[in-house]
Amino acid sequence: MIDHNDKIFHLVEVANTWQGEGPFTGRQMLIARFKYCNRHCQFCDTWIKMKSTQEGSYSINDLNKSLEKTKALMITGGEPTFNSKDKKINNLDQTILMLKYCNYQMVNIETNGYDLDNLCCEIQKMTSDDDIKIIYSPKIFSEEDYQIEIEKTKRMIKKPYLYIKVVVDDGEYSNKYIQEISKLTDDKGKIYLMPLGLTIEEIAKNWDKCIDMADDLNLNISTRMHIMNQFT
Repeated sequence: MIDHNDKIFHLVEVANTWQGEGPFTGRQMLIARFKYCNRHCQFCDTWIKMKSTQEGSYSINDLNKSLEKTKALMITGGEPTFNSKDKKINNLDQTILMLKYCNYQMVNIETNGYDLDNLCCEIQKMTSDDDIKIIYSPKIFSEEDYQIEIEKTKRMIKKPYLYIKVVVDDGEYSNKYIQEISKLTDDKGKIYLMPLGLTIEEIAKNWDKCIDMADDLNLNISTRMHIMNQFT
């Protein structure tokens, strides 16, 4: 019998916390955070942590011991679907191994959609995919981003395990994306809007705009509880 407990994961953070965004806000979870990402977004609330923190090595056994408390896993980053072309960064491969061998009752995968197709393909091979939830948060700063992400969303939005959360900012293309995806599904529980901000003050400043858009489009609000309450 193959022992998978010796598989090693390179992460910058493993800690018990609470989900701060999206449909499962408030759920106690074990966070497993990758260091590397394919993008650097101005409103990223973990970029400094990723840049300044060294990776640690964790085995399946280490993660499963930590999961005994929460029974829920949050895989985030960084970007969990990012594999570099030279394979020196293999976050997607490691994410799939976590899904296969970690002992969880539920898992959230927070992704900007970098390799969403391959992630979904792997999830559909698993018999326990009802426990796996993808929290897809596209980053849209240009017309090219918009075209890529809207086509991806059209392909993916019907998948029962996929949810979308989007930062409401002043950008033309992100607002255009939100308007368009609100028409793609009658299941409004699929889509969550978040106020832009890295601090409580910034979030409060942008709160009304986020609420107004959610009200107009009949969508949901994500409070970004981890920033409002200053935890991980």
